[in-house]
Amino acid sequence: MFFIGTLAGCEAASEGRQVRSGNAAAVGLGLLCFILLAVIVGLSIKHNAEIQQIQNSYTNITLERDQLQTSYTNITLERDQLQTSYTNITLERDQLQTSYTNITLERDQLQTSYTNITLERDQLQTSYTNITLERDQLQTSYDNLTLERDGLQTATPVTGSAHRLHPDGWKKFGSSYYYISSEKKNWNVARQDCRNRGADLVIINSREEQEFIKKQNEYVWIGLTDAEKEGEWKWVDGSPLTTKFWRSGEPSNTYGNENCVAFSIPAMTINAWNDEPCSADAFGFCEFTFPKV
Repeated sequence: MFFIGTLAGCEAASEGRQVRSGNAAAVGLGLLCFILLAVIVGLSIKHNAEIQQIQNSYTNITLERDQLQTSYTNITLERDQLQTSYTNITLERDQLQTSYTNITLERDQLQTSYTNITLERDQLQTSYTNITLERDQLQTSYDNLTLERDGLQTATPVTGSAHRLHPDGWKKFGSSYYYISSEKKNWNVARQDCRNRGADLVIINSREEQEFIKKQNEYVWIGLTDAEKEGEWKWVDGSPLTTKFWRSGEPSNTYGNENCVAFSIPAMTINAWNDEPCSADAFGFCEFTFPKV
């Protein structure tokens, strides 16, 4: 509107001057108006260009703003998600800490219980050891008293008369009396039968005694065993084996448990001993020897 009004004014002035000044003045004024119009058009073009540039800048800024707004929204969403994750992880950490504390407490309680049980076990072990020692001492005392009793019992029958030895079935050889049981029994039962009679399974100390037993021609147990230690033969009184009358190839321990000795028959030679399982059955060959005074 400003440009149009200016042009209209120029035209009116030009017409007025044409009347007063003539054509020369009109030409000058027209030239001036043209220059002014050119300036106005140039300014208008420049103004429009600046407006367009500003519009473009505005559009770009608006686009950047929208992008920033979108980025802000996304970042805010990520932040909220991270906050949620952080809250969950913190909760899990607290739960784990609580579990750790509880487990640590249980471990400490178990450690205390273990320590107490270990102490009780050690005390029981000590008590067991002491009781075992007392038992062994009592067993030793019992065995000694039993030996003394048996000695007194066996001494009594022969103090007054040999008939007190129940002479029926007993045979005298040298300074000892001998008895062969009427039933076959395993080694331990046969020995107990001899002990019940105030005697024990025979201990062979000489060739003559070996010959005497051989003449009885019976499959009998004698008082020799390696039950305590394999290969270490001892008589029932605990004395080691010195005089030996093993059969050829004996002792063989053929079945791995031949820990007792029987007098084999028929015996063609004086060497008639054979190791047998203690669970086998044979007659018991008992010997009673007068106690030494």
